[in-house]
Amino acid sequence: MGEGQPLRDDGSCAHGYMVPDKTNTKCVFPARLDIGRHYILSGGRGGFKESYESLVSRMLSFNKFLFTSDDSLTSMPEFRTLFESKGYRDGAAGVCDLGVDNPIVEPFQLAIIVQIPGQQVPMHFDAPWFWGATRFDLPIWLLVAMQWSELWEDRRIRQVQGVAYIHDWPENKVNGGAFFYYPEGPGGKVKVFNATRNAGIILDGSKQVHGTDAFRPTATDLPILKRADANKLVFRGDATWDVVTRSGDVVATYKTSDLRVSLVWRGLCFRDQAHLDEWNAYDEKLELADILATFVADLRSRGRLAADAPAPQGLDLALMILNEYVLYPFPNSWMPYNYSARLGSPLPLCG
Repeated sequence: MGEGQPLRDDGSCAHGYMVPDKTNTKCVFPARLDIGRHYILSGGRGGFKESYESLVSRMLSFNKFLFTSDDSLTSMPEFRTLFESKGYRDGAAGVCDLGVDNPIVEPFQLAIIVQIPGQQVPMHFDAPWFWGATRFDLPIWLLVAMQWSELWEDRRIRQVQGVAYIHDWPENKVNGGAFFYYPEGPGGKVKVFNATRNAGIILDGSKQVHGTDAFRPTATDLPILKRADANKLVFRGDATWDVVTRSGDVVATYKTSDLRVSLVWRGLCFRDQAHLDEWNAYDEKLELADILATFVADLRSRGRLAADAPAPQGLDLALMILNEYVLYPFPNSWMPYNYSARLGSPLPLCG
């Protein structure tokens, strides 16, 4: 969106919020800057006071994402039953809230999330979808800002997600790993659900801040993980798993009973087949320039930008949008900021 800056001579980025783009020719905001910035500054809902490297390791879960858009999800029909289960469909009707008894929930994503002891999912909003603007068109942090500005509310597509736990350990307070969300928004009270085997939760994750508490939070053997290492969790047989880096180094070994495993499946809500057909045929894109101009006009109306001031551009505008519209709650503690992190560290974790 114009925030790009040239790489430094050593290939790094001068601004702490930026990362090299996919072509490695310039520095840009990562797609989920909103998550990474809040997580490092706050230490997450648990208020961890840890180094940047430790917090990155906590959030680098082992994930597999399947999408209907590239047929990776449709090629695995066994997962279709998740979207067709009665419990999911009954709960989805209330979450979709479209004024019809049996809305169509069109699957678009399945995620398999595996965490090792010490890891967690930072609080976040799921990627919003709009008529003419999706995660395949714009960075997700900007879509989140669009939703919370409510300037495009008439174009928002409602969505629903299910979360189910299939790990191999009994529930107890020591294991932690609970799911939390804020049903009344970032300023409201939090609700917490234990990660109970074979149980699930249904909500619209694009409208409610949510995440997970640290799994086995007192674990002291969490290896330092780097996103650039493309770490993998490799099954070795006999219920044993190795954490392996790009270079083939084994940095940790776990049993299946040491893993927190969840399935997350998401769908878009439509009133009926005609509504879905309209969505599938829709090909008009919102122009980025128009989106940014709308934000600038709203910033002026809020008094954040003087009426006669020139419109900010690039990085300055991106930061104004992020600061004004994307809000996450901070820990309820005497010091809500993570003073142990190095301010100015880059945020490659959320690209």
